[in-house]
Amino acid sequence: LCTSELQEKPCRSHPYHLWSHWDIEVARVAEQRLLLAWIIGRCSTLCKKLCHLREVQGLLRVAGRRIGYRLY
Repeated sequence: LCTSELQEKPCRSHPYHLWSHWDIEVARVAEQRLLLAWIIGRCSTLCKKLCHLREVQGLLRVAGRRIGYRLY
């Protein structure tokens, strides 16, 4: 989703961190392809602002496997 350079920059207090986790939880519960695709696009556009990008990407990959959505 993002470059390694952006992944190295911490921003623990940034509000988008909370949104990203909320979005992943919604995707995990709903298990809908369109919702996950929307989240993937949203995370990409907010790439420079998201916190803990490795964790977010890991959760996206897990959610993607659950509904058969390939992120690569």
